[in-house]
Amino acid sequence: MKTSNLLALTCGVLCTGLLLADASATGLGYTTNRKIMAGSQCQPSTGSQTGDVYINPEGVRNISTQNRYVSCALVFDGDDDIDVDDSDDSTGPGGMEIEVGLDYSTVPSNQSPVTNCTLIRFDYDGTRTTAAFPAVQVQGGTTVTYTYLYNPAVLDGLSPFNPDTVSLNCRLPPQVRLNYVKTYEYEYTGGFYYVP
Repeated sequence: MKTSNLLALTCGVLCTGLLLADASATGLGYTTNRKIMAGSQCQPSTGSQTGDVYINPEGVRNISTQNRYVSCALVFDGDDDIDVDDSDDSTGPGGMEIEVGLDYSTVPSNQSPVTNCTLIRFDYDGTRTTAAFPAVQVQGGTTVTYTYLYNPAVLDGLSPFNPDTVSLNCRLPPQVRLNYVKTYEYEYTGGFYYVP
């Protein structure tokens, strides 16, 4: 009885190892990688505005009577530079999509404030680059999803091997809440990089 259990366990470990090794060697595949960050993970962009920005599990809200800025750190695995296109010109580059969920439900319905966001990248060598999203104007009393299909040059060469940082800086009008930030990467993964 013990011998058959040991054989089954050994076979299970070996078979799993062989399957993983095969997947590592042939790791090509077009995939979508989605990450969702709660708005509560965003922070006031400057310390002086801390008292004007209310953070709770639902998100981050501007409780001031003035526009306030919040910053949300974003995490990417890579961009269109890390895919089959590196070594095979027959494949297209990857794509990026960033979605921001905004809540205008406590804004008076006779107002239509404007929210805008900017993508900011700091390279490991200290270079700062930015890309502004189109502004969005929404009537008070509603909740919106602000989706922007995006292939910005600011993300070119973004790599999991370099300590570059990317963040989203958003100007929130009074009473507007940022609920979440969702990022999508559409790209070929694996392949020319070893995946352990």
